[in-house]
Amino acid sequence: MMLLQQKRVLPYGERKRNETVITFDGFTPSMNTTCVHDLKPKRTIASIVGIVARSYPLTMKHARGRWIAFRNMVLCDDSGFVPVKIWGNVAFDILPNQEIQLKNAYCFHQNEGLCLTLGIHAQFKICTQA
Repeated sequence: MMLLQQKRVLPYGERKRNETVITFDGFTPSMNTTCVHDLKPKRTIASIVGIVARSYPLTMKHARGRWIAFRNMVLCDDSGFVPVKIWGNVAFDILPNQEIQLKNAYCFHQNEGLCLTLGIHAQFKICTQA
């Protein structure tokens, strides 16, 4: 959401009339990443970074009236591991030992354990490795 505000600005000792300042509501320049140990159910996780410990075979599932690519994988970091469900075209690109970042993933209980899933508004990024 974008807000316009009238604000007095005094650059370099000069006095100017009101200028329009554009601020972006909800923009955070540095996002705190979550580790696996801090996950809690029924919450959207802002950001989590880890390594793909295991990638299961690609399958197709029927959801919302169409067939969608689907893959289970296990994400691990220094504090533990968590199963992740990947939906859509990004499921094709996952390989073991890749470092990935998930944004806006949803955490929930499944089989008495925590699990992450990528929803509609979630983002998946493969981090470059040197």
